[in-house]
Amino acid sequence: MEPKTKIGEAQVQQAFVEHLKFKIGRKFGAEFPYAYGAFNGSQDRKYADYFAGVNAKNILIEFKEFKSEISSESRKPLRNKLCNIISDANLSNSLNAHFIAWRLENSKDNRLRVKIDTYLPTVCALFNKHFDGNNERWIPEFVDDFLDIKAGVSNESFEAYINELSNIAGDDGDSSFYGVHLTFDPEHGVDLRIFSTVAELIEFSNKLSLSKSPEPKNSKPSPEDDESSPYRGGPSR
Repeated sequence: MEPKTKIGEAQVQQAFVEHLKFKIGRKFGAEFPYAYGAFNGSQDRKYADYFAGVNAKNILIEFKEFKSEISSESRKPLRNKLCNIISDANLSNSLNAHFIAWRLENSKDNRLRVKIDTYLPTVCALFNKHFDGNNERWIPEFVDDFLDIKAGVSNESFEAYINELSNIAGDDGDSSFYGVHLTFDPEHGVDLRIFSTVAELIEFSNKLSLSKSPEPKNSKPSPEDDESSPYRGGPSR
């Protein structure tokens, strides 16, 4: 069997970022605002690797290079606590907002193909805790669901889940949640504003919801939607 070619999980995360940016531009226009966060340090340990918020819907994603590396989550004490003490009130929020993604192992055509699944059902089995709700998908399919408001949770539900993750980490009173609001300025182009709490994120999101509702662009399907693709459920190689 051919050895795995390691390129790093950062490449897997960037693959998601590029799909999201492309799909937002095609569906809503290149200047449609959204929010994101690429976490490290304490933010990564408490929450996940990445956050995205579009149309007042929010998600967290943990990235691994390969599916076999999901087992490394068993070395995270906070994930053990999450699996064992998550509140009934936040279980649904987690199942709809918290995910884990990985790339497929080496393929003959050397394409970077990424899949995603629900976090708790995928990871908690490592701690002998089991949840229903697995839903493994290709990244483009998942992003379509996210932008169609079929994945992710509302601002209020997301805040409740983030607060629980923070409390599990023992950070009572520490409401830090760092990320960036991405909007567009007519004169300067991309305008990036930092937020440092989930409350600031929600304030920004609510203002956008009041001022601008999404209007999908009328455009012809791109060639990628017409051709068969491994992301559409074809066999992996």
